[in-house]
Amino acid sequence: MNKYGSFAGGVLKSLFTKPATYGYPFNKKEYPERTRGSIVIDIDGCIFCGLCEKKCPSNAIKVDRNSGTWSIDRMGCVQCENCVNGCPKKVLSTNVNYTAPNTSITVDTFKKAGSENAESVGEACMPKADLDACVFCGICAKNCPQGALSVDRANKSWKLDETLCVSCGLCTEKCPKKCIEMGADETKNEIALKQYDVDDFPKADKKSCVYCGICALACPQGAIELDKDSNMWTVNEDKCIHCGICYYKCPKKCIDMVDRDTAFAAEEENPATSEQTNLPKADLDKCVYCTLCAKNCPQGALTVDRAEKIWKLDADSCVSCGLCVDKCPKKCIDMSASSASEANEPEFKRGYDIDAVPTANLDTCVFCGICAKACPQDAVTVDRENKTWTIDEEKCIHCAICAYKCPKKCIEMK
Repeated sequence: MNKYGSFAGGVLKSLFTKPATYGYPFNKKEYPERTRGSIVIDIDGCIFCGLCEKKCPSNAIKVDRNSGTWSIDRMGCVQCENCVNGCPKKVLSTNVNYTAPNTSITVDTFKKAGSENAESVGEACMPKADLDACVFCGICAKNCPQGALSVDRANKSWKLDETLCVSCGLCTEKCPKKCIEMGADETKNEIALKQYDVDDFPKADKKSCVYCGICALACPQGAIELDKDSNMWTVNEDKCIHCGICYYKCPKKCIDMVDRDTAFAAEEENPATSEQTNLPKADLDKCVYCTLCAKNCPQGALTVDRAEKIWKLDADSCVSCGLCVDKCPKKCIDMSASSASEANEPEFKRGYDIDAVPTANLDTCVFCGICAKACPQDAVTVDRENKTWTIDEEKCIHCAICAYKCPKKCIEMK
């Protein structure tokens, strides 16, 4: 009797309460705003450069410039958003709604209206260089994904093959002189629009220079020499190609491009290095002792010992260039220390145990492989076909970069 009474009570309760489920597919579920459901494209703005196809880790995207079509394998897409972040024209985005379930592979193909051939697809604006400011360094040509640019420094020529150009704008972004524009006016070269003369030389303000050596390392011709001990900074006139890369790379902004007479004017003496006021300090609560800060320090001022959990700064060698801050993958270093003792002051907190090992939740993992590519030790192995994710504990340095890079946030440090 009790059994039937309990059953009847459950029936009566269900009559006067809302169902626990919803009527899919008649009632659509509402997803949170940042849900990565499916990739959508504004095909009218697409230039078919193919960069999204190259960035897709699961090869789910196919771009055919000749026919003006863009296709995506919905079942192969892992919603990692690499294509969205890498699109130079920002025509890709993520829809919160997931792809409708299907028993067969779903491939969506989009075709641009009027794109019957490559010529009609390529009507987007083309890059144009301001040759008054151009130093013919060749960086634009090296970064062109289609090989559409030819730069000849000896003959001062900059040439674009419009049949190959896909108007992706990478040449514009990579130009150190910012002298390339998309769709620039053909008459631009008639006017001298430049930040400095093409024949100018770099000159360092030695009162501000910290002799970090970044300018020398960045110089493609090896034209810069410096010595911190003697406060010496010189440029070889014969080697310098006036590209200005040292000017743009200087972290202290103490290099200027000037005329030859000013650049090589005699100096009475080298002024003393300015007093250091800011030194790097690590938040050891977040530091994983990956050693990237030490490897990138141009002066060798940092010592990192993972086994002993040591992070130490040699204040006498440090030039306060800030490269350790820029290169830290955990963003746990800042230029806040005013003395060596403050920079090396120990801290004993931690968000997770230093010896914790990354563990993936395979229920939510999409096996995109981004964690494996990001691992500095190649300790992570991902097999998308067999749905396997493994970690080599002997190689793992517990840096947690895989966890921070995972687009699905399915990796934890345990």
